[in-house]
Amino acid sequence: MSDKSNLVIFAENELSRLGKDEGQEAMNKHLLQMVEVFADEGHSGCTAMYAIRCLERLLCFLPLTEIEDKPEDWTEVSDGLFQHKRCSSVFKDKKRFDGQAYNVDGRVFSSGKSKVPIDFPYFVPLHPAEYLVDENGEIVCEYSR
Repeated sequence: MSDKSNLVIFAENELSRLGKDEGQEAMNKHLLQMVEVFADEGHSGCTAMYAIRCLERLLCFLPLTEIEDKPEDWTEVSDGLFQHKRCSSVFKDKKRFDGQAYNVDGRVFSSGKSKVPIDFPYFVPLHPAEYLVDENGEIVCEYSR
């Protein structure tokens, strides 16, 4: 019987599918080490999902708690343009929105066009595709994270 958790066994199997070049092998080793640490913590069910959500936010440089509009939370990046220290996508610009803070990554639209047919083999994305649409809802361009 294996001492490995089901998560580690699953990760090993998935990582083995990514290729065998030197760079990928090194990355697989690092990723597997992180999975093993996570598995060793004994998370399951809701604690696993909570830890994953927190870890994803931390690794993406997103704050875990609400941000505030305190003078010490801002850095002036150019004349009159301020960036929030805890969330790099939040800005204040005296020339936009009458100086009100805004999030450059703040809006994604969904519509009846959200359902996308797939072909197999299919790589399941972590996040849905995102599109720039015009005022009529027509797709102008696609972009990804």
